[in-house]
Amino acid sequence: MVESTAVAPEVHRDELAVAFDVEVPGRAPARVALPAHDRTSELPLDPLEGALPLRIDRLAPRSSCLLHLALLRDPHCRGGRTRVRRRLYPSARRRRRHRAMDDFEQIRRLVALYAQLLDSGRLADWGELFSAEGTLRVHGRTYRGRDEIVREIGGMQPGPDRPVKHLLLQPVIDLVQRDRALAWTDMTVFTTGPDRQMSIATMGRYHDRLLRVDGRWRFGERVLVFSGEPLPEGVAPVPAR
Repeated sequence: MVESTAVAPEVHRDELAVAFDVEVPGRAPARVALPAHDRTSELPLDPLEGALPLRIDRLAPRSSCLLHLALLRDPHCRGGRTRVRRRLYPSARRRRRHRAMDDFEQIRRLVALYAQLLDSGRLADWGELFSAEGTLRVHGRTYRGRDEIVREIGGMQPGPDRPVKHLLLQPVIDLVQRDRALAWTDMTVFTTGPDRQMSIATMGRYHDRLLRVDGRWRFGERVLVFSGEPLPEGVAPVPAR
């Protein structure tokens, strides 16, 4: 005897795995997971002491999949009903892609917050963008640790009557490892003169080494190279592609 059910997820091919929670009366639940692109699989299930044939028929165009799933009644269930709950889970490849996109968005946010918090005078929040042992290199000097970075850079900021604006372009980001990344961001600094008119004060590029610490991306090292300056030794140049 066969119990069957059908699902019609509008999903791209190879991007989903189909997972089943199989419940048989008097037995522990079992999990069946099958990539959506597989046509047929016979999966041994320990809790059921047997194999459950699972059939997948493609009924839709190549761009999507319509799955018809048939689960044979387990011979050990002694007349009880075998229930199948259908669940769709992203495949590992899709999860990795989404995780990478999340990392890019978090790094872009980190880069933007650096400028906005500094321009707003929120130095305590701004300092939290660095790792505890982070460094900032600017004007030929290296500042180490959050306290020194906040103290020294904060002391360089003009008063509220002479606001400064950091204008950033889109960063170039390379994910080097799961918790390591490099980024390059061009920036222009505008200052306010006595006549309240804004003018360009300087331009340059940030060269960043980024770390994921406790689930949050932070600056491990930020080097500001002003336009016309040579690239300091040991600082990675912007990639060619």
